[in-house]
Amino acid sequence: MSGSDTGCFHCNLPIPPGTSVSMNYQGKERYFCCEGCKAVTCSIVNNGLDEYYQHREATSQKAEELDDQVIRQLEIYDRPDIQAELIDSLPDQSTANNNSNSKTDATEPANSLSASFYIDGITCAACIWLIEKYIQRLKGVESINVNHTTQVALIRWNSQDVKLSDILKSIHRIGYHARPFKPDEVTLLHKKQQRQAVLRLGVAGIGMMQNMMLAIPLYLGGEQFYEEFLDFFRWISLIVATPVVLYSARPFFDAALRDLRARHLTMDVPVSLAIFSAYLASCWITIHGGEHVYFDSVCMFTFFLSTGRFLEMRTRFKASAGMHKLATLLPQTATKIDSQGNLQVVPAKELTTGDTVLVRAGETLPCDGVISDGISTVNESAVTGEYLPQNKSKGDPVIGGTTNIESAITVVAGKTGQDARLSSIVKLFEQAITEKPRMAEVADSVASYFVAGVLLISSCVFLYWGFIAPNVKTGQAFEITLSVLVITCPCALSLATPTTFTAAMDGLRSAGLLVIKGHVIETLGRINHIVFDKTGTLTNGKLTLSKAIYFADTGQQDLLFKIACAMEQQSTHPISRAFVEPGDSADQRPIQLEQLKQTTGKGVEASYQGTRYRIGSESFIAEWINPPSTRPVTSLIPDNQHEGPVVCFASDKTLLAVYYLSDTIREEAKETISQLDKAHIGTEILSGDHEQAVQAAAIQLHINNYRAEAAPETKLSHLQRLKDEDKIVAMVGDGINDIPVMAGAHLSIAMGQSSDITKVHADSLLLKNDLSCLPVILAMGKRANGILKQNIAWAIVYNIIALPLAIAGMVPPYLAAIGMSLSSLIVVVNALRAKKLLELRN
Repeated sequence: MSGSDTGCFHCNLPIPPGTSVSMNYQGKERYFCCEGCKAVTCSIVNNGLDEYYQHREATSQKAEELDDQVIRQLEIYDRPDIQAELIDSLPDQSTANNNSNSKTDATEPANSLSASFYIDGITCAACIWLIEKYIQRLKGVESINVNHTTQVALIRWNSQDVKLSDILKSIHRIGYHARPFKPDEVTLLHKKQQRQAVLRLGVAGIGMMQNMMLAIPLYLGGEQFYEEFLDFFRWISLIVATPVVLYSARPFFDAALRDLRARHLTMDVPVSLAIFSAYLASCWITIHGGEHVYFDSVCMFTFFLSTGRFLEMRTRFKASAGMHKLATLLPQTATKIDSQGNLQVVPAKELTTGDTVLVRAGETLPCDGVISDGISTVNESAVTGEYLPQNKSKGDPVIGGTTNIESAITVVAGKTGQDARLSSIVKLFEQAITEKPRMAEVADSVASYFVAGVLLISSCVFLYWGFIAPNVKTGQAFEITLSVLVITCPCALSLATPTTFTAAMDGLRSAGLLVIKGHVIETLGRINHIVFDKTGTLTNGKLTLSKAIYFADTGQQDLLFKIACAMEQQSTHPISRAFVEPGDSADQRPIQLEQLKQTTGKGVEASYQGTRYRIGSESFIAEWINPPSTRPVTSLIPDNQHEGPVVCFASDKTLLAVYYLSDTIREEAKETISQLDKAHIGTEILSGDHEQAVQAAAIQLHINNYRAEAAPETKLSHLQRLKDEDKIVAMVGDGINDIPVMAGAHLSIAMGQSSDITKVHADSLLLKNDLSCLPVILAMGKRANGILKQNIAWAIVYNIIALPLAIAGMVPPYLAAIGMSLSSLIVVVNALRAKKLLELRN
C-alpha cells in the first residue's frame, strides 16, 4: 500500500480543495493533505525507513504539527516529581550529585531508566516497525519494544544523553501519540501470580503425563512383564510426583490450612487431604513394599484442579486490569490559567476546585466543572450515552473524561480526581462487581456441609476398620480410608462444570458469542428479561441521511447536495459525517468553495460561483434568510415530527433544502425482539438518550417498556428493582456509561464494536456485532445447563453407589482411582455434546 492517487500519500484522507502540498518520492510526485503529513513522510524517508510505506497494511494516522502547546505538555514529563510516578527506576539524586564532576559511562545503570507508554495510532505491524526503528536511532535510547496487542511500548533510555520529552516528541513527529502507562502495584502482583500459576500448571501437566506413561501398562495387567522393573518405576514415579505435590499442589495446602484456621470448611480441605494422603501412602509402599501406588492419581488430581483455578484467576485479573484502564481516561496534564492570565501546563491531579482550565479542541477535559468562556460541542457519550455531541456555552456544566470537539473553552474546575464523575462510575462498578449472587452463597453453604460429611465419613471408616473390625491391619484400614477419600474426591464434580462450559463456549463462539466470564453459560439458560441500551446496540450508533426535502428545481437538486456535502466536509462537527457524496454521481468535478466560515455550534457559510450559502441549524438559517424568517424553519416543511437532528440548507435569499438525519435501527433488531417475545423473554430499553428518540425506537421495535435520559446511577437502581422482582436480567450495551449496570446485571453482553474498556468489563461479547444470535445463544445456554445437570447428577449417583462399596472394603485404592477416572471420562464425553448446540440455529 503506497498511497492513493486521490488521497494523501501518508494518511490517505481526502486532500482539501485548493491544497497544494507535495514532494517527489521514488520518481513520482506525492500529494499530501497538510504540511504535517509531508513533514512526517520527509522524516521517515530521510532516516532510511521508507520501507514502511511498502509494508503497511492499513492507513496511517493523520499527522499533526508539533505546536508550542504540545511541546509544553510533553516537556512536563521531564519534571522529577512526574517521572517518579512513571519511571520504573530512578537514580539516587545524592549519588548523581556526588558523581557530577566525574566521568560517567553512558551506559551506567544509575542513569538507565525505563517507562511504559500507550501508543495511539498503531494500525498494523508496519507501524510498530517504524516506531521501533525511528526511536532506536535517537542517541541515548537503549531499547524500545512495542506490544501490538496492548499497544504499549517499553522504552529504556539514558537520562544523561536524551530527555524523555525528546523521545515523546519524536514519536509525535512521525504521526503517533504516546501517553504514560504505569501499572499499579496490584497489576504487577497479578502478573507475578499468573506467571507462578502457569509454572505450577506446567509442572503438574508434565508430572501427570510421565506418571501415566509408567502406570497405564501396570493398570492393563503388565506386572508380570515389568516385575523386575516395578520398584524402579515406582521410584521414578515418586521423583516425578514430588515436585507436583510440593510445588503445584501447594496452593491447595495453603488454602486448606487457612480455612482450617478460620474454622471454615471448603473443597480445598478434602482435596488437600486426598492428594497428601495418596502421596504419603504411595511413598510408604514404594519404600516398604505393597501392591499399588497412586502417584499418577496425585498428579492428575493436581493438574485438573489447578487448571480450573487458573481459569478462574484469569477472569478476576481481567476485571482488575479493566478497572485500571478505565481510570486512565482522565488526562495526565491540564492547561491551567493563572491569575495573570498566563498558561501553565500542570499535572491534572494538582487541579483544585476553583482553578481555571483551558481545554482546546480535541482535548479531553481533566475535571468536572462549568464553562466560564467559549462556545463548543462536547462528546459526552462515555458518561451519558448520548451519541450526539452536546452544544456547550458559558455557564453550562461539563464532565471530566469527555472530549471537547470544535473550539477552545475555559472551564472553572469543580470536582477533580477521585470526586470526578468518571471516578464515581468506577466506584459504582466496584460496588456492583463485589455483590455476590445468591446462587454462589447457596453453593458455598452446600459445599461446606458436603466437605464436613466427607471428612466425617472418612474418619468413621478409619476408626471402624482400624480399631473395631477384627483381624484388620492398620495398613489395610488406611487403604480402605484412602479408597473412600479417592472415590469422594470431587474430580468428576470439578470437571462437570469446566468441561461442559468449555465445550459450550466453543459452540457459542461459532454462533457469535465470546464468553469472557465463567458464569455466563450457567446464567444464559435462566435469563427471562433483557435490558437493551439504545445507541449502538439497537441502533447502528451513527447518523445517516434518512430523507431530504428540496425547495428548488429538480434539475438543481444534485448540484445543491454536492455543495452541501462540500461545505459539511469542512466542518469538524460529527453531524457532517452523514453528508457523503454518492460515488456514482455523474459529475465528479470537485466543488471549489470560497470565503469559507465556520460558526461554532451553528453551521458553515461559504460562497460558490458568486452565490453565498449556509448549512446548519434552524436558527442559523432563519436569521439569515432574506427577509429573516419569523417562524421556525421546520414549520415550513410537511414533516415536523422527526425526532432526529434536522440540517437546513439555504442561499442568502431562500431556503433550499432540509435534510433529516437519524440513527437508524439495526436491520436484525426487530426480528430479534420478535423471537425473544415468542420465547417469553421480556425486553426493555434503558438509555441515556432523549425521551423522544427512545420512544420512537421502542415503538418501531414493539417494545412496551423503556426508560430515557437515565444516568448510570439511575440505570443501576432500576436494574436492582428488576432483580428484586425475581427477574433474571441480561444487559446488552456498548458504552462506558453502561459498565456499572452491566456489572450489576446477572449477565452482561457487549456489542462487538464496543470500546475496549466495555469489552473488558462485560461477561460476554457479540463477535459479529449482530443481535440476531441472541435467541440462539439463550437456547444454547439452556441446553448446556441441562448437560451440566446431567454431569452433576452422574457424579452424585456414582458417589452414592461407589461410596458404600469403598466403605465396605470392596474397592481397593487402585480400583477407586480407575472408577474415579472413568467417572471423569463419562463427564467429559457427555460435556462434548454441548458443542453440537449450534444446530439449534436451524
